Amino acid sequence: KRYSSGMMVRLGFAVAAHLEPEILVIDEVLAVGDAEFQKKCIGKMKEVASEGRTVIFVSHNMSSIRNICSKGIVLKNGEINFIGDVNNAILNYRNNDELNNKNIITDIDNNLSSYSTGEAKFQKAHILNNDNVTVNELFYQEKFIINTKLMVYKELNNISISYYIVNQYGEVVSSAYSYSDKKLLDFEKGLFNIDFKSSITLLPGNYALSFSIYHFFSGLCIDLIDFFYPFKVLRKSKGGDNEYPWSRVKGYIEMNNDWNINKDG
Repeated sequence: KRYSSGMMVRLGFAVAAHLEPEILVIDEVLAVGDAEFQKKCIGKMKEVASEGRTVIFVSHNMSSIRNICSKGIVLKNGEINFIGDVNNAILNYRNNDELNNKNIITDIDNNLSSYSTGEAKFQKAHILNNDNVTVNELFYQEKFIINTKLMVYKELNNISISYYIVNQYGEVVSSAYSYSDKKLLDFEKGLFNIDFKSSITLLPGNYALSFSIYHFFSGLCIDLIDFFYPFKVLRKSKGGDNEYPWSRVKGYIEMNNDWNINKDG
């Protein structure tokens, strides 16, 4: 009776996993517990699956789903919306039409926040190309700027902001945070414009933005948007004189080219 909800979930998983059931149903168990507990859970689920038993894993964590599952089912309004390969299931969940949508939507609905204290809210977000034009398609090796509008409703101190680039499955492929220069932010009430000039070069593919504002010392998140503004990086360059040379794209970020090759001896 003195167990917390997290402790109850851990105990429930431990009991269920060691009863050796034919079907193991796991519902959001990775939402609680530390990294070591989550690692043990994933290891046990893979072990159960490898023995020929069935694991039904319910989660909103796309990385865990890709890591554990081979097939996926997407539920919508209590009905099966999609069933099939896990990667296609994730794309369906993320809304494949949205990923391929040519219309640019910059306004962020309130219900898109994965977590919010109400102290501040991201209201808009978009990507600017080198010509300072809002786009949802970038040419190969084109630099870009991420812009957000933040409405602050309460005076905030010792704040940090993080921006993430996520792939089409919602997995983080690159990140940046304002505290990288060892300075914390203070905000008074009002609307703020935030620009971040990215130095990375993205390889061709489908991406989206994720961003958060949080109290630095406590780690308490104020507002979190984990998948917004899907955009695409094309295979062709802006001038047409350069193109990604392979049919299959390996990775997400192109490292800076600075080669030095000499004969040894």
